[in-house]
Parts: sequence; C-alpha cells; structure tokens
Amino acid sequence: MDEWNLFPTLSITYLPKAGHIIQFDLDCDRDYPTYWSVKDFTTYNAGGYGKIVGNPTLKPSRDLSLSLTYILHSRYVASLFFNNSKDEFRQLPYQSDEKKEMEYKHVNFDYVNQVGLMLTTPINIGNWWQNRLTFTGVYQNDKNSHFYDLPFDRSKWFCQAQWNGTFLFGKHVLLNLDASVRTDAIQGIIDIPASGYLNAALTWKPLKDDKLQLKAYCNDIFETGDNHLHDTYRGQHVINNMYFGRIFSLSLTYRFGGYKAKQHEEVDTSRFGK
Repeated sequence: MDEWNLFPTLSITYLPKAGHIIQFDLDCDRDYPTYWSVKDFTTYNAGGYGKIVGNPTLKPSRDLSLSLTYILHSRYVASLFFNNSKDEFRQLPYQSDEKKEMEYKHVNFDYVNQVGLMLTTPINIGNWWQNRLTFTGVYQNDKNSHFYDLPFDRSKWFCQAQWNGTFLFGKHVLLNLDASVRTDAIQGIIDIPASGYLNAALTWKPLKDDKLQLKAYCNDIFETGDNHLHDTYRGQHVINNMYFGRIFSLSLTYRFGGYKAKQHEEVDTSRFGK
C-alpha cells in the first residue's frame, strides 16, 4: 500500500533588541519500531511464567513538536513546548486473568501528549564555581483504547530538576558534579516512582603542559537512580525492579608530543568551469 505523508519543519527566530531572542520551532517526523519488535515470535522467560511477544501489526508513530523559546543574554532560557505522538509504541506488560502468565509486547497507543515548561539559568561564583540549573514541569496524557481488556486514558503532572556544577581548585584540579531528581511519572498503565542521581568526576592535571591527566569517576553515588516500576492498574499486579548499580572508574592518560594540523592542498575546482 502506498501512502503519502507530509512532515513540515519550521524555525523562526526574532530579535526584538540586543540580548533578547525569541524562537519558534515546529517539527514533524515519523519514528519506526525496531526490527525485532515487529516480528512474529514468542520468547519465554521466568520459568515459563513470562513471555515476550512480537507484534507484526505495530505501526510507526507520527510525532509533532512545538516550542516557543525566549533567550536572555544567551544565558537564561525559558521554553514552552507541546509534543504529540500519534500511534506511539511502547512495550507494556499484561497479566492474564485466565492463566498465570505475564506477556510483554510493544503496542501502539492512541497518542501520548506532553505540555510543559523548561527553565534554564547559569549561576556562577567567580571563576572557580560554575553552575547550570534546569527545571522542567510536564503534564503528560497517555491513551490506549484497545489495550487487551484494559483500555486506559491516564494523565500525570511531573517535574524534574537538573544541576551541573563545575568546581576549579587552583589550576590543576577540576570537580564536575551532575545531579537530577524527578517526581513520580507514568508510562501507560505503569507507575514510575520518583528517583534521582548524583554523578561526580574528579580530574587532576599535575603537569603544566596538561599532558598527564588522572581522572576518577563515579555514577549514581547514593544508588538512588534505580527505577522500580509498579503496575496495579485495574487488577494488574506487576513490580519490576530495575537495578543499574553504581560504577566507579579510574583512568590515567598521557599525551605524547603535540598535535599539529596536517596541511592539505586546496581542492582543484577548475574543472567545474566558471
């Protein structure tokens, strides 16, 4: 079957006066599911209690994004946005009433809508402490009118705050901190509890030419970034504990010599004529 689709993209920038920028963006696109999710297959796990099923009828989603952004002095950003994804596809669990079986399958939603506000501001103290704070508030609405015998139309407000901080101790020691916290959210019939994380990277360059670098990194220091998904919608009782774990790494890097850009001959364009 042949099908024509139109996916316009529009970007408008307006500068009312120096230091003030207003941007409007419209973007339409299509997102396609993975190869395996549309194949006709069944894979059993958990001793036969769980199974992953392919969905040959899965359709690609049609995505629309609108945003209106105000930028002050190239530092402070406020953005209103709206995202609509028709036929959004996601993998959801379904617990059958007829037999002890948990089925995981990618399904198409009617739509997923998001309306939100994002605020970004830098906060710097001298040259030794630089910060960037980002706050996002989102209203999300997920609808699927043909999900087994459990059609749903659910909505939720959630917020997320992010912090990126850089601390410079002298000329040779640099500490980067990356933190985030999010309130509870939803994904279809699944409830996603609140979570957050703190990552840290410490870099030491003891030599004046910065050729030697020792770097220590640790993600999710307090192990609070794990997602424990709950599904108690209309008799369902599913708890998926997703543990990502803390990772610590240590690297030692030394750069030999210096980098010099290679000289390249100019491209001969004479054969193209004038």
